[in-house]
Amino acid sequence: MQTVTPARRNDARSPSGSAWTNSSSPTEVYDIGDEEEVGPISSAVRSLDVDGDAAGPDRWMPWTVERTPDGAESTAPSAGDANPTKEADAWSMEDWDSQLARLREMPTPCRVRVPEAADSKQEEVADAVRAELQVDMEALVNAAMDEMRTWVSQEIAFARNSFKEDARAALQEDQSSAREAEVRKELQELKQSLEKLQEGPEKMRKELQEHSRLLKRLEESSHPERGATSSDRVAEARAVAEERKWRLRLENLERSLARNSENIETCLQKTSQLEERASANDADLQTGLSTLQSADARISEIMKELKQRQSDKQAQNVRKRPREAAKPSRWAESTPQAEDLRSLERQQQICEDLEALKASFGSAQQRLEQRLNDESLQAQRSVFELTTAQRNQKEEILSFSTCLAEMQGAVAQGKTQCLALDERMERLLGQLQEVLQRLSKQEAAVFSTSERAQTMHSDLEGVSAELATVTARVVQNLAAMEDLNNRRCALESRTSKLEQQSLRMQALEREVATSEREMLTVQDCLERHEERLACQSRASESLEQQLQHAAASIKDIEKEAFLERRELRRLADEVTSHGKQIEATCLEATEQAKARAGFQRRFEDQEDQMQRLEERLSNLKHQNDSLLDQGCNWEEEIKSGSARIEDLEAKSEQLEKELESARHEMKGVGGLQSDVEKLQLDSSNWREAMQRIETAAATNVSQDDLKQMHAELQNWITDTRQALDRWLSASLDRFQKEQGWALQRNQGWAQRVKHWIEQIHIREQGLSHVILHIIQEAGPETVKLLEQALKLPAKPTLTADAIREACSR
Repeated sequence: MQTVTPARRNDARSPSGSAWTNSSSPTEVYDIGDEEEVGPISSAVRSLDVDGDAAGPDRWMPWTVERTPDGAESTAPSAGDANPTKEADAWSMEDWDSQLARLREMPTPCRVRVPEAADSKQEEVADAVRAELQVDMEALVNAAMDEMRTWVSQEIAFARNSFKEDARAALQEDQSSAREAEVRKELQELKQSLEKLQEGPEKMRKELQEHSRLLKRLEESSHPERGATSSDRVAEARAVAEERKWRLRLENLERSLARNSENIETCLQKTSQLEERASANDADLQTGLSTLQSADARISEIMKELKQRQSDKQAQNVRKRPREAAKPSRWAESTPQAEDLRSLERQQQICEDLEALKASFGSAQQRLEQRLNDESLQAQRSVFELTTAQRNQKEEILSFSTCLAEMQGAVAQGKTQCLALDERMERLLGQLQEVLQRLSKQEAAVFSTSERAQTMHSDLEGVSAELATVTARVVQNLAAMEDLNNRRCALESRTSKLEQQSLRMQALEREVATSEREMLTVQDCLERHEERLACQSRASESLEQQLQHAAASIKDIEKEAFLERRELRRLADEVTSHGKQIEATCLEATEQAKARAGFQRRFEDQEDQMQRLEERLSNLKHQNDSLLDQGCNWEEEIKSGSARIEDLEAKSEQLEKELESARHEMKGVGGLQSDVEKLQLDSSNWREAMQRIETAAATNVSQDDLKQMHAELQNWITDTRQALDRWLSASLDRFQKEQGWALQRNQGWAQRVKHWIEQIHIREQGLSHVILHIIQEAGPETVKLLEQALKLPAKPTLTADAIREACSR
């Protein structure tokens, strides 16, 4: 609400620089420095064309007004024996137009009509001054109370929002703890599967040794004459070399399994450490919740105290009014001096209000710094967790690349094995050709012997009966040889199955090697994670140092503000002691405006620093969001790894079943060996004929088996290629989808963080404007209430020398 002062009537007779003008601000400065050393009201009277004779100093002496029973006003001056309760003071009365004053019929200087007192013009001036002062004071008080209410309501809303954010953070931490429990369960399952895999290779090694021995015995029993040949020796040497290779591979497997067990133990230790950290974080969250509850209780108590104090102040004001009305007439004699003193006291109260509000602003800045520190700690924790997830994801990508390389190596090995089989087929064909040549030579020898037999037929007619019996035996032996050939075919098929099982064992060994590599990569990731933790701790220390520097700068600013306040006090004391003219007060007002401008500039610098800190926090939040997305991807990849391990376990169980079936088959082979030995004893005389039959049967059977083996290998290679292509395509699609989802989530987080930062900036600006407005227009009582509510520190004591240095600056 704005008021208007009466305009100047005659500019010609008014002194230079003094005038009552139309003013819209409550802090209008009236320049009457050129007037003589008389009261301000007498100078105002001169500016309004009032005669000097009529404006003597007696006109402004105190007076009393008595009312007659009829209600008329007595305009006689107050005597010494007048009733003191009916005396009034124009500057001590606060509500001149209130209902209480009208009911009591308390007279005022503006309403009294004294024949020798002020005329109607003076009454108009006094009424205008009173109304203007009353309206301005009411407006200031109402504005200050409204601002306090809005500020308190905003603070309560901000505390509620912070409490909600803390609750959300606690829920997120609970979810992370549940995820950690799931990861631990998966680690335990992996450990059990690794133990099973450690037991599996030992069994397979023993079974392979038994199979190799049985095969050697079969070869020796089926080919007794070839034991001394070079091809048999070469085969034995190859078998010995293969046995050595298998032994070396088994030793490597044992070593890798031992390493894996050690790595699992280290992982378990680290998981226990993570559990301890999670428990510590839970405790910190509980303490934070308790502090928030206590802060809410304090705010409610402060609001109650404010209401009580307001009611007490109102009661005190009601009590003071009759006392002030009853003051003696001596105080009224020095009305101009009293007005100067009151103006100086008001200036002092304004200075004190400024100091209190600056202190409250410092406490608010400290609270903001504390909140920023808490948020930075939370951001560092989330960055720590997300960096671990990102490293794990990178390690999985590396393991995926190694798996691809190993699969390519396996395909190359399959190709080399196919080439070796082709070479073996060619060698066998050469050997078959040599055998056929030998058979042709033997047939020629048989023809020659037949000719000789024809010449000797006459000699052998006596032996025909014996030959008949021998032919019967030969027929029986041929049937037995056919059975043996069939059994040999079955044995060769079983040997092919055993070779397939050996290939599967090699694949299992490769998978075990890949699992070992993955564990090694996990160890490397953990080490890198520790290094990054150290780097992050250093970065957090640097941030703390920066915050400390900022706090020191804020403290320096507060000290300068206190110095400025001291300067204002010194100026007020000089005004009261020397009674300088209004020109000096104007100069001091300009100096105060400059000081306020400097203070506003410093406040703007502080706001710039806060904006920089907010930008840093926004960057940290963006990094946290990206790391959270990477952690989700890492969890999905862990689940896929657990599925792979389950598949490997199922494969190992199938292989164990096949090995048991092979053992049963080898037991049947032992019985066949005894039958073969008996048949060899029976066919010792007919060895040459049987050798031809065996060679012919062996050639036929070996070719068929080799063709089958070649076809099966080709089918296996094509199946593996197709499976690899499918797996690669599926993994690439999944990776692309995950990357798109992560980008979308990061964009959403960025928008949320931007909105949050804008809200914080708006709140800080509002608080700064409210504080500045309170400093400029509030009273000392409201400032004291702010200090008590915000628990501001005590004001520092400054010496006169320090104040002079600050003034010189």
